[in-house]
Amino acid sequence: MRMSWTMQRMWACSLAAALGLGVAGCGGGGGGGDDTGTVARIDITSANRDSVSHASAASMLAFSPASGLATMSGAAGSDSRAALSVGFSQLPAWAGRVLGAMRQPPDVARALDGGSRMRPLAVTGPIEEACMVSGSVAVTFDDRDNNLAPSAGDGLTIQFKQCRDSESETVDGLAVVTYTAVSPPPTLSLSARMTLTELSNAAVGHALKLNGSMLLDFVQTGPTTAVSKLTADGAVVATVTTHEFSDTVTLHSGFREEASHDSVAGRTTSTISGSLESVAAGGIVDVSSVAGVPIVNDDVEDYPTAGAVRVRGRTGTLLMTALPTQAVRLELDANDDGSAESSETVSWDWLL
Repeated sequence: MRMSWTMQRMWACSLAAALGLGVAGCGGGGGGGDDTGTVARIDITSANRDSVSHASAASMLAFSPASGLATMSGAAGSDSRAALSVGFSQLPAWAGRVLGAMRQPPDVARALDGGSRMRPLAVTGPIEEACMVSGSVAVTFDDRDNNLAPSAGDGLTIQFKQCRDSESETVDGLAVVTYTAVSPPPTLSLSARMTLTELSNAAVGHALKLNGSMLLDFVQTGPTTAVSKLTADGAVVATVTTHEFSDTVTLHSGFREEASHDSVAGRTTSTISGSLESVAAGGIVDVSSVAGVPIVNDDVEDYPTAGAVRVRGRTGTLLMTALPTQAVRLELDANDDGSAESSETVSWDWLL
């Protein structure tokens, strides 16, 4: 199994699942202040181009709320596996479990108390379920207003315990969500804060671990369309290991992705902006989508087929362009004169 961009989809669903109300989506308001500290912005050169490319791709992998996002208005009231079948059939195992728990916390509550009303301010759970191959997932729902539905102030805790729903993936770690605002359909919207602690997804040749908090904002713009924003609330640290590279990439406070999904077209378009710090590259670069050229990811594809991202250092600019051939063109303008001194086309598998 390639986790690559499919791993980005797992974030789509875990964060989108915070809706719990029928349409997947996520995003965030403004993060805190600058957290770059004393680490310097680096020059992008031919010597560090590959490390900068890997780190920039990792930022998209770790911080996408909406790649593979799907509208799931028909799934409410079904169990998590039925919900997973509506637009999420390609997701890794943990995404489906997070999705089911976060979309349907009332079902968790009923399972715990036999269908009776919970006491106000009661924390119910954890309810633990075995994963399909080995390990387990434990879910705790804090329905603080006792309405058996997600609303402001409610919380959800999901603990993965070496969970394997397939032979190829192992999931471990903790996700905690606090809903800050929820508006029901037909104009569904929500805000929430998600904190991830040692949350990892590992497969052969690819592993990702995340620590940090994110702010989510979401609005359903139509029966089959949704727009979401996700913003780092403080530093979000992604530890990435593949068969090609290893790095620790810190997404600084305010790093943001905004995405829109059309479930009829089966397509997500997204933009990113913010600063990241790469240990392998040796410092900070600024990453942003090119105006008018958003990242395009079709649900049926493993990787984006269009879109461009510009990476700027103290000096030097790297342009990364997704190609319809499931590849990426890297163009380096090391002296910022407007002309690329080097250009190379690489595979997504090499990049991620």
